[in-house]
Amino acid sequence: LALGFSFQRIGRLSATGTLSHASGVAAAIGLSASMGCLVWARLTEAVQLVPLSFALTLTSLGALIAGSAGARSLVMPGIFVALFATPFPAPLLNWTMSHLQLATAEAVTLIVRVFEPMVQQAGDLIVTPWATFQVIETCAGLRALDMLMMATFVLSELLEVGWRRRVALLMLAPVVAAGV
Repeated sequence: LALGFSFQRIGRLSATGTLSHASGVAAAIGLSASMGCLVWARLTEAVQLVPLSFALTLTSLGALIAGSAGARSLVMPGIFVALFATPFPAPLLNWTMSHLQLATAEAVTLIVRVFEPMVQQAGDLIVTPWATFQVIETCAGLRALDMLMMATFVLSELLEVGWRRRVALLMLAPVVAAGV
């Protein structure tokens, strides 16, 4: 998707301004940092650094081709790669997932208490007089949030939504994902 966004923006790159000395230096520094990140990822087998290296390369190439306007033009595909192609570290994923499971269990317990006052919550368990339910990982909402944010990113790019609306839509994604 990021490459598709980049190719979509090639017309903007050819129509942008000329390359200044500062943009060339910034592009060279960005490309050097990107290559350093890629080499480090290969040496340490840290595959999670490869998408970050690619994102930096993409933005730096935009700066090299068309200066600061080119970098601005390719920053969105770079952000897309950095956000959605970089895996969550396992400890952060586990911590986030457990808190989302607890929050989901609390919210469901509060809603069900309106109809059945005997409902209790014990961790990620919802205990009713007739059954016990567990909030599992897939019900916590993190996967829905990830997919909803990716869809928001893609649709806002395809519909050429401005930055303010794009940020507002991305900020609303967690609220909508919590409801899903």
